[in-house]
Amino acid sequence: MLDDKEYRIVIFQSWKEQQRHTAELAAAYGRWLVASVVVIHAGALFSIFSFLSGYADKPTIITGYAAPVWCFVAGLVLALLCGLMTWLNWSLHSASFAHQANYKMLVDQNEWLSDSIYPNGIWWTYWLSLVLGIASAFLIPIAAALILYGVDVQSQQSWIA
Repeated sequence: MLDDKEYRIVIFQSWKEQQRHTAELAAAYGRWLVASVVVIHAGALFSIFSFLSGYADKPTIITGYAAPVWCFVAGLVLALLCGLMTWLNWSLHSASFAHQANYKMLVDQNEWLSDSIYPNGIWWTYWLSLVLGIASAFLIPIAAALILYGVDVQSQQSWIA
């Protein structure tokens, strides 16, 4: 059985390990999420612009694709903001774990883990990253629907314009 000092060392080390783990998780999660959604939006923009390059002399056709292009641009911006909020969220978690791992608890029986810091920031950045990520992903089928059903290339008309 652990005595009080050994127990405190185990708890302290656990909190420091949680700090390291959250920092690694922040990096991995942020990279995966941003990379996936950014590739989809950027690839769609590249494809649309490649397609429209053949219609450079027909501005009415190009105008008909403005709405889907702006959906993909907005989705790209939202994905980047999502990644930023995710990074900030896990950075706040990591800073909170670092703060909670109170060094004084290793030598003083009256000391224990400090209170969490940034609880509001952690909550807000968590929910903002989720909302921004979902909004970014939701713009993909909206843009696809606008391309499939919103542009009539034959008559060079768009129900958007």
